[in-house]
Amino acid sequence: MALAFCKSPIPFLAYRIIHSIYYVKLIYVFALIAINWGLRCSDILALTVGSVIAGIGKRIQIADRIVVVERKTGHERHIEIQDKMKDALYEHIKKRVKKDGDLRMSDPLILSQKKSAGKERKALSRQHASSVINTAAKRIGIRGSVGSHGLRKTFVYQAWKRDIGVDVLQKILGHSSVEITHRYACIPQAHELEAYRKINFGLESAIKRARKGNGFRGEMH
Repeated sequence: MALAFCKSPIPFLAYRIIHSIYYVKLIYVFALIAINWGLRCSDILALTVGSVIAGIGKRIQIADRIVVVERKTGHERHIEIQDKMKDALYEHIKKRVKKDGDLRMSDPLILSQKKSAGKERKALSRQHASSVINTAAKRIGIRGSVGSHGLRKTFVYQAWKRDIGVDVLQKILGHSSVEITHRYACIPQAHELEAYRKINFGLESAIKRARKGNGFRGEMH
């Protein structure tokens, strides 16, 4: 599957990858966050339970908005949590409480399946997350190495498909230029060429005048 400006077909197949890894619940939530928030792997694994919870009472309350400071760039991301994502996070945390018996705000949101020697609960490893995603990709026929970054790119591509401007995406991602975001979004060249087919400002009247023999006299001095 060849795509202009993109070395990987992941942005077009990531939803199938997510369904392919549904059976691994921890990675499933990881993948949902990556594809819906566009965060890097390191930033997802740095999230704690307290990062997404607004309060604890009779029912766990998921926050409406959170702020994430990217570890790589220091860029501040303001993220609104939509209702379906709230439901996914609620179920994820609820099952954690049922399994572990308690809830610590400092606990990693995505826990490692390996138990640590002490009381500290560790986050899922980057290697494990990438391994599961890569396996899921191969299961649906994607060749080559696939990691979590493909899901982040999917967030950008799908946002662009939903008419979010590249300049807005540039600001969200903290890119230094629109050109970088454009390449990052894997926008097919066919979509770029479509702009030339849709824009025809002034052409119709100009052609009519030319056919009448009026040309463009009087318009230029």
